[in-house]
Amino acid sequence: MIVRKAESTQRIDAVKDDDEEEEMQRNEFIVEQLVEPFLYGSLMDMMLDLLASEASGSVLIDNYTSDGLMVFDGNTLWFVTGLYSGADGKAYCNRKIKLCIDSPLPSDEKFNAMSVNRNGSRVALSSAHSVSVIEIPYDCWCRQSVTQDPLMDHLQPLYHCKNQFVGSHTWSANIAVDILKIRWCWEGRHRSGHHACNILAVLYSGNIVRIYDAGISCTIPTVVVDFKSLFGLSESSCDRSLGVHNYIASFDFGPSFICSGNANGTEINVKTLVAIDNDCGDIYVVTYSDNSVIEIQGPLILTGNVPGGFASSGAFDILYVQHREKTSLPVFSLISSSGCITHFLILTLNEEAFDGHMEFVLVSYDNILLPFKPLADNSYCLQNDHVQSGQYFVVCGVNLFSININPWIHLLSNSLPANANYEKKASDLPDSKIHHVFVVLGSAETSGMVDAITFATIAYVTIGKSPIPDDICRVFNEKNIVYIAVTSSRQLLYKFARQDTIWHEKRAVVRRHNVPVVEEKAQDYLLEECMKILQSQTVIPSFRLNKSVTESEAIIVANGVVQALVENMRITENAFKRIQDIIAEDMKSLEAINNNKSTCTERLLRVLSAYVDLRNRIYKIQKAVAQLKKRSDELGLGLVPKMFPLTDSEKALKDKLEALHVEVDGITRQLPYLASEIAAKRHDRFGPVRSFCASMSAQKFMLSKNTEDINEMVNWTKQLVKKIDSIQVSIVAEEALSSSHENNIEARTTHCFSSKLL
Repeated sequence: MIVRKAESTQRIDAVKDDDEEEEMQRNEFIVEQLVEPFLYGSLMDMMLDLLASEASGSVLIDNYTSDGLMVFDGNTLWFVTGLYSGADGKAYCNRKIKLCIDSPLPSDEKFNAMSVNRNGSRVALSSAHSVSVIEIPYDCWCRQSVTQDPLMDHLQPLYHCKNQFVGSHTWSANIAVDILKIRWCWEGRHRSGHHACNILAVLYSGNIVRIYDAGISCTIPTVVVDFKSLFGLSESSCDRSLGVHNYIASFDFGPSFICSGNANGTEINVKTLVAIDNDCGDIYVVTYSDNSVIEIQGPLILTGNVPGGFASSGAFDILYVQHREKTSLPVFSLISSSGCITHFLILTLNEEAFDGHMEFVLVSYDNILLPFKPLADNSYCLQNDHVQSGQYFVVCGVNLFSININPWIHLLSNSLPANANYEKKASDLPDSKIHHVFVVLGSAETSGMVDAITFATIAYVTIGKSPIPDDICRVFNEKNIVYIAVTSSRQLLYKFARQDTIWHEKRAVVRRHNVPVVEEKAQDYLLEECMKILQSQTVIPSFRLNKSVTESEAIIVANGVVQALVENMRITENAFKRIQDIIAEDMKSLEAINNNKSTCTERLLRVLSAYVDLRNRIYKIQKAVAQLKKRSDELGLGLVPKMFPLTDSEKALKDKLEALHVEVDGITRQLPYLASEIAAKRHDRFGPVRSFCASMSAQKFMLSKNTEDINEMVNWTKQLVKKIDSIQVSIVAEEALSSSHENNIEARTTHCFSSKLL
């Protein structure tokens, strides 16, 4: 009985355990479906280091529309936005959006590269044997925000994304195909619209580049570029620009050209693709259209300054540098195994008329030798800086560098098109600027793993969380940015800085090298002098010390940092002294200018006072002359009647002339009234008519009058003319008589006055 009771008790406990387990599973499901999405997309700030530490595999990062990051943790994509620097100096984010991939990724594939296209609509993930394209939700990349809030409150906490495998039908299980490089096309939207943003190129180990239009199909390539035939033709060649090659190591999209065909004159959009081999960097240029390859040229020779040691070194990577003048001056960066970076331009000679062949000229500009080389298990990698135009990253093992080509690309773009007569020595041209961003110390761990930088990117920082006030950023036209790098041990490195909008602005660079500018504005001489001095400062990178770093190594690194800081302080002190000297000289010049201004003002006041006095004297003289003239006229009027009295006949004649003058004046005043009376009588007699040169109807009306009316009108007109003539004759006679009498009177008066004087 006791045994049965024990068995029943165990059975009841087992049922209870099953119920509890089922209840726990139900609660976990509720939490997963209802609570977790809000945690993933919550507005609670999160430290970026936690996102990397929670990853199950290797962490991949890339910039997303300049305002956030796209992070892949091995299974899931995360859209991170609202980056800012916390009070502890660490990087935080405001939003974290989970992007679940509907078609699961292969569990046995280790993805080693991620790239976001230009408009953010698609993300490409690459492993050693496969490429996946994930479509990002429309809310993330095509937002129409009416505010400047980068938190993107309209986004949901969780999205599901469609996944497409690229070119899955092009290989079989028996053939191992390695994927070496993936690139998105970053051609301008003004030529191909959003269609250009969906162009993806994949480099396979068989020396084949397949170009896909991800917006249409990821299975069938639109263009296939096969380099195997060129390798066979060039194996016996010994005269090459950079040496012998084995396989295509890297590539990138080049500029596109709008050309006109010879047959019908229609415009053709000719696109280019630039590739290099792995052995010594032979350069190949491919021209293609939307659906076919036009021509493959190479190996092409670099003209200009090419370092001697570069020819014996292999090439690792090539990059089409994105900058504002890329349409007119396409710049490429090529890095060799020895750490030598070569910047060269690709120019074309026959861009307008296209007959199936384009002549390209590769001109080398400058060369940079990196101070550090990667470890044996790592290689160089070039990545564009999608926030700062004209800059790109160089991933070099445990080091990360940022290269800036703005100083010389602005100078070339300003001098070549507009100033054909501008000449300058090659030594006077500016060089590219190198910035050491990150360095990882103690990379060799006890387990034998190598901790090196794998990816790097940059993004804008949320203004509201920045320690610098918004007004200061607006005045100096600066934006806060953050450099972010990820290592192979899933560590995140970040460095907050301000965007260099003043140092590398085009107008400042052009003025600094004495190149004439079309639109001249006010120059800031003090700022330019400071820039010239501060350019020699040593940029100190951000260090990451791993646990394997010994105390002596840390002391050596700290000693180097202190020495660099002391040198930078010395340069800053020199700049400060130079500023003081410039300000003192300007103060002396200002004092001298003020003294000269006071002297000139005093002289001007004296001249003005003399002018006022002279003008007053002139007014007084004019007034005195007017008074004398008035007195002379009054004296003349009083003396003439007394000195020259008139006789009785002259007085009678004078009275008669005055009466005649009054009569003539009255007749003159009556003439307008007579004219009006004539017009009124004519109106009453003939009606309102116009002149004889009027219309035909008026002429017919005049001819319709009878002869008696016309004769009466003619007689009346003749009488009027005779009366006017007689009046005119009498007026003329009276005027002649009066003028003769006045002449006689004047002659007699003159004679009498002269006789009295004698």
